[in-house]
Amino acid sequence: MNTNNINIFNPQYTLVSNVSTLNSALQPLFQAEVLAIDCETTGLDPLTDSIRLIQIAAPNHPVVLIDLPAIPKSDRQLLKKLLSNSAVKIAHNAKFDWQFLAQAGLQPSGQFFDTQLTPK
Repeated sequence: MNTNNINIFNPQYTLVSNVSTLNSALQPLFQAEVLAIDCETTGLDPLTDSIRLIQIAAPNHPVVLIDLPAIPKSDRQLLKKLLSNSAVKIAHNAKFDWQFLAQAGLQPSGQFFDTQLTPK
């Protein structure tokens, strides 16, 4: 990865709060071989709490910040497709995020890497 163009003081991101922005922000990520995924939730129990924000990062792309409650469940097909594509999904404490994503109807699939389980 070329780090010459990365500016940690001015990160590039797209805030998604509607379907049109969601679809345009996700399309380029289908070319990525690796996706980093993180969820922010309203609590710790996937049965009683929900996802508030999904963050998806891929090399050489802006981070996509998805305000999930702003996207109707019926309009999340492209997000579901991205989370189940062939890219390796990377997460920290992936079991936690996976439980919430599954409860939201966005079950990831394919290869994944959990940074919490990595031997030191």
